[in-house]
Amino acid sequence: MLARESLHESEPTHTGLIGLNLSAAAIYLLVAASGIALASLSPGLPPVWPAAGFALAIMLMWGYGTCIGVAIGAFFAYRLHHRWR
Repeated sequence: MLARESLHESEPTHTGLIGLNLSAAAIYLLVAASGIALASLSPGLPPVWPAAGFALAIMLMWGYGTCIGVAIGAFFAYRLHHRWR
């Protein structure tokens, strides 16, 4: 029973989850920008999309609650990519 209580204490609170999502969105945006820079070296899609690896890692580490931050970061990365064209 003690182990379950200590596990519950390690879950992020609502304010912690908001900060985690904002951090995830900002980092996803930076990683996606590096992927877009890789795509500009050759025409077409990049062979590696580093933002997908970051999204998978953060969701595996912090849970599905970070999907919102990843989605926000992906939205802004998409908007910035089409603005760069």
